[in-house]
Amino acid sequence: MALTDLTRISTSGIATGTSLSGAILHGDAHFRGTQVGVTSALFDSSDDALEFNDNVKLKFGNSGDLSIYHNGSDNYIDGNSNAEDHLYIRANVGADHSSNIHLQAKSGEDSIVCRDDESVELHFNGGQKLRTTNHGAVVTGILTATGFSGPTNNTSGIATFYDLRVSNNLTVEGTTTTLDTNLIGVDRVEVGANSNTVVGVAVTQSGTADILRLYDGTSQEVTVDGTGKVGIGSAIPAEKLDVNGTSNFTGQVRVSDGTTSVPSVAAASDTNSGLYFPGADAVGLVAGGSRKLLANSSGITINNGDLAVNGGNLDVTGDIRHIDNTNTKISFTTNTISFDTAAAERLRINSSGNVGIGTDNPESGQLQVVGGGYSQINISGNKNTNVNKTGGISFLNYEGNKTSVFQTFANSSSNTIYYGSADSSARGVTAHKFYVNTDQNATTSHALALNIDSVGKITTNTTGTIIADYNSSNSGGAYVQYDIGANGANIGYIGAAAHLSSGGSNTDLGIRAANNLDIAVGGSSRKVFIYNSGNIQLNTTGTLAVDFNTSNSGGAYFNFDLGASGANIGYLGAASHLVGGAATADLAIRSTSNFVISTGGAVERLRIASGGNISIGGNFTAGRKVHIKDSGIIKLENTTTGGWAGLEFMVSSGTNNYDAYMGMQDSNGLFFIDNNSNGIDLCINQGGKVFIGADSTDFSDAGTFLNLKQDTYGGRIGFSNATASAGVTLMEQFAYWGTNKVAGIAILAGNDTTNKDDARMSFYTRKSGESVKERVRISDIGSLVAGYRVGTSQVYSNQPVAFHSARVTPDTASSTVSDAVRCNLYVGSNSGWAAGDGGMIGMGGSRSGTAAEEAIWAYIKGSRQSGNGWEYAGKMELGTTEWNTYNTTKAVTIYADNQIEQHGDDNTMYSGRINGAVRVRLQHSSNNMTLSNPSGGNFTFDTSSDYRLKENVVGISSALTTVKALKPYQYTWKHDNKLGQGFLAHEAQEVLPDVGIVSGTKDAVQTEDDTKHDGQWKKGDPIYQQIDYSKLVPLLTAALQEETAKREALEARVSALEG
Repeated sequence: MALTDLTRISTSGIATGTSLSGAILHGDAHFRGTQVGVTSALFDSSDDALEFNDNVKLKFGNSGDLSIYHNGSDNYIDGNSNAEDHLYIRANVGADHSSNIHLQAKSGEDSIVCRDDESVELHFNGGQKLRTTNHGAVVTGILTATGFSGPTNNTSGIATFYDLRVSNNLTVEGTTTTLDTNLIGVDRVEVGANSNTVVGVAVTQSGTADILRLYDGTSQEVTVDGTGKVGIGSAIPAEKLDVNGTSNFTGQVRVSDGTTSVPSVAAASDTNSGLYFPGADAVGLVAGGSRKLLANSSGITINNGDLAVNGGNLDVTGDIRHIDNTNTKISFTTNTISFDTAAAERLRINSSGNVGIGTDNPESGQLQVVGGGYSQINISGNKNTNVNKTGGISFLNYEGNKTSVFQTFANSSSNTIYYGSADSSARGVTAHKFYVNTDQNATTSHALALNIDSVGKITTNTTGTIIADYNSSNSGGAYVQYDIGANGANIGYIGAAAHLSSGGSNTDLGIRAANNLDIAVGGSSRKVFIYNSGNIQLNTTGTLAVDFNTSNSGGAYFNFDLGASGANIGYLGAASHLVGGAATADLAIRSTSNFVISTGGAVERLRIASGGNISIGGNFTAGRKVHIKDSGIIKLENTTTGGWAGLEFMVSSGTNNYDAYMGMQDSNGLFFIDNNSNGIDLCINQGGKVFIGADSTDFSDAGTFLNLKQDTYGGRIGFSNATASAGVTLMEQFAYWGTNKVAGIAILAGNDTTNKDDARMSFYTRKSGESVKERVRISDIGSLVAGYRVGTSQVYSNQPVAFHSARVTPDTASSTVSDAVRCNLYVGSNSGWAAGDGGMIGMGGSRSGTAAEEAIWAYIKGSRQSGNGWEYAGKMELGTTEWNTYNTTKAVTIYADNQIEQHGDDNTMYSGRINGAVRVRLQHSSNNMTLSNPSGGNFTFDTSSDYRLKENVVGISSALTTVKALKPYQYTWKHDNKLGQGFLAHEAQEVLPDVGIVSGTKDAVQTEDDTKHDGQWKKGDPIYQQIDYSKLVPLLTAALQEETAKREALEARVSALEG
C-alpha cells in the first residue's frame, strides 16, 4: 500500500502490520499503541522532532536487544540481550577523523572525554582530574586508594611500583612505605630528579653500605651512612651526628648525663671541659676534669675557684651566703643592704644612706646603734706609758681639722672622761661652755646655757652660783644649795626632803629657808610669806591659822571667827572634818548659816541657804531648788574641741534611775539625749532645723527643716486618735503658699470601728482658681484611684489601679504632654531624647515561687525612633522573657510608618489560635517563609475581583506567545543550597512589564542607611525584586484556552479526515 497523502487515511488509522512504501507524511504524525486515543509518539512538524512519551521505548535488534526510553524522571539506554553482547559508542567508524566522544552530565561541562588515538579523561566540576597516557595515568590533585596492585605483587594495603615517577609532589600516608632499590638497575632511588646530578633525595649503595643523601640543588646537605652516622653539611660524618656549620634548635636537645672527667657537652679539642648533668634539676660546669660551678634548684655554687667580674656587674636576685653557714649572708632589697650573722640581722644601710647597727630602721642621721647592756659602741685606743687610752670621739670642722674630743683614760686607780681641745697644748683650759640655739646652722652668737669651771662649779645663765651637793656627809639625798654673792652666805636649799626637813623622805621635794620664806608672783608683789615661827601671811596683814592636831584628826582646816569675840562663822579645810562621811582628801567649805557670794561691792550674786536651796541673783522661790533671777541665763562652756557642754537630769525611783542630757557639741546645735536610747533623741541646730533620732551630720539636704532617723524602723511619726469614728481624719498635713492651702496628705479611719485596724490615704492638690481637691486615693485593700473622679469613683478589689482624666483624644493631637490631655497614664524615662529612650511598663510576677524574687515576664515600651529626620517619630516594642534565661528580649516592634517587625532567629513563627487550637502559622527558616494550618484544613485566599471595581475590561490576547516567551529555570538558592524552580525576576519583567507581576528594578540597592527601623539596612544593600506568582494564573488560563482551541481545531480536522 503506497500512500502519498495522509488525508486519504481513514480515521481508524493504519492497521497493524500494514506496509507503507514511499509514503510521504506532511504535518504532525501521531503514533498510537493499543490504547485508543493515546499517542505514544509524535512527529512534531513545528520542532522537526520525533517525540516519545514516557516509558515508550525505541528498540533495536531482532529481540529488542537495545532500548532507549524515558521513564518520567530518568533517561535509559538498556542492553536486553541474553548473550554477552557489548555496547559500543564510536565517534569514528572505518576512518580516522580525529573525532572525540564527550559525555556531559551538565550541558557544556565534560564528565568523560575519549580522544581519538589519545587519552581518556575524567573530569570533576569542569576540571580534569585523571588522564591516561602511553605510560599509564596522570592524576591532577590527590590520589587516595585503599590498595594497589602491581604486575608481580598484589598485597592489600601495600603499593609496589616498578617505575614510580612524580613530576611535582609525592605524599605517602600510612605506617610503612618501602622503596626497593633493587628494582632500579643503577641501585638508586631519586625523588624530585631534574637531572642525573640535581636531586632532592637519593638512596645509593656505597660498597656494602647504603647511603641516604638529601640535596638542595647540587649541594649535598644531609648524609646518613651505612653505620648510622648522620652528617649535616658533612658528606662523610665522623661521629653519630656531625654538624658542619651553625645550628639552630627550637626544641630540646637531649644528651647523656656525663661526668666531670667526660662531660656530656665538650669541645672536640678539649674533651674534659664542658657541661655535665650530675642529677635531677642540676647542671655542672667542668674545666680540666674538675667541677667549677654547679647550678641546681637551690641556686648556683662555685667550687674550687674565685668569682671574678671584669668590666661588668654582678647581679643577684637572692642573698650572698657562706657555703658552709647559710645563716651568714648579705641580703639585697630595693635600695637597701643588710648583713646577717647567726641568722640575725646585724647591720643595715637604707636608701637614705643611714647606717643602723642593731636596728632594721635607722632614723635620720648617718649612724644609729641599738643594743642591750651598758655599752652599744666600744672605742679602744693604743697603750701609753702613763695611761691606757681606751678610745675617743673626735669632732672635725668643715676643713677636716679636729676641734675637740671626748676621750676616756684608765689606770690602776681610776677612770677619767676627758672633754676638751684636740690640741694637747690647749688642754689646760679653765672652763668648758655649753651654748644652745634653736637652729644648729644659725650664724648669730649662741646663748650660753651652762658653764663648768676648772673646780667643777656649774654656772647657769645668771649671776651667783648654784651648787648641787651629794656626798657621804649628805646621805639624806641630793639638794641644791643657794648662796649669796662671793662670800657664800647660805640662804636656803631645794632638794630631797630627807636632808632638809626632819623626818622627810628621799622621795619628797623639800624647801628649807635659813630664815623666812617669801613667795612673790606677778613681779615683786608678795603673795605668801611664811615666818620662821610658822605663821603664814596671804597678801595682807594679820595671820591665818591652820590647825591640825590630835583633837582634829579628821584633817587640817581653816577656822573663820567673827570679830574679837571669836564667834565662829565657818570653816575651810579637809572635808572629812567639816562634812559627815566626806574624805580627808576633799576640800570643803562649811557655813554655820547661809553661804553667800557677792561681787561688785556688797551685791549678792550666789546664795546657798541652810536648807540647801540655791539662788542666783537674789531671792528664793518656794519649792524651787535653784532660782535664777534677772536674765536667767546659764552658760555652760567647754573649750575642748569636740567636747560637750550641757545638763544632766535624773529621777531616782527605788532601785531604778532615769537620766537624760541636754547640751551641745561644737557648732552642731542643741541636743537632747535619753541615756537609755544609745544616741541623740532630738537636735536643734543653729539654723533652726530639727533632727529627731539624729544630728545634722546624718542628713545632707540643706532645705529640710525636720529630719527623722531610726536605724531599725526608719524615721517614723505616729499619729493616734482613739475616739475617731469611721471616715474621720486621723492625720493630715498640708502645705501653704502664703496663706493659701495648695497641697497635702491625709489618713482617714476605715469602716471597722470595732477593731480600728483599717484606713485609707488621700493626696490633695489645688488648681489655680479652685479649692484643694482629692487627686489620689489608696484604699484599705491597696487599690489606687487617681484623676478627676477620684472623689466619686468606687474602688473595687478587682480593679487595683484606676486613672480618671478628661476625654482622652490622642489621635492627631500634639505629642507634647503639656499641650493636651492625651493619656490616662504617662510613663517616661529620665531623658527620653536619645534614640531608644522612653517609658516602659513591665508585667510579671514571682520568678521562683517566692514574693522576694519578682521577675518581668513581658513588657510594653514606647520610645523615640531615631535621628536623621525621624527625631519626632515614635515606636512601640513588645517583649517577653526568653525561655532559657531570665533575660527580656524584644519580640515585636511597631514603627511610625506602621511597619511591624518580628524579632528572632531561624524558626521564629507567628501563630494564631482560634478556639484553643493553632489555626494559622507563619514560620521563618533560612530566609524562607512558610504559611500553614497546623490543625489541618485549608487556607482560602480571596482577592477583591468584583466587576464594580473595574473598568476597561478586555480579553488577554497572544497569551500562549507570552507564556512561551517566559523562561522557567531550575536553580539552587544561595542561602540554603536547596533546589527551586521559577523565573528570573528581571527577565519576567521584560516579558510582562505592565501587569504588576514583578516588583522592583534589576540590580537596585539602598541609597542611604535605614534611620526609621533601627538600622535594618545599610547604604548599598541590595533591594531584591519580587514575583507574585498568583498573578500569572489569568495569563496561564488564557494560554491554556488558546492551546485548547488549537487542539480542538486539530481534533476536528482529524475527525474530518478520518470520516
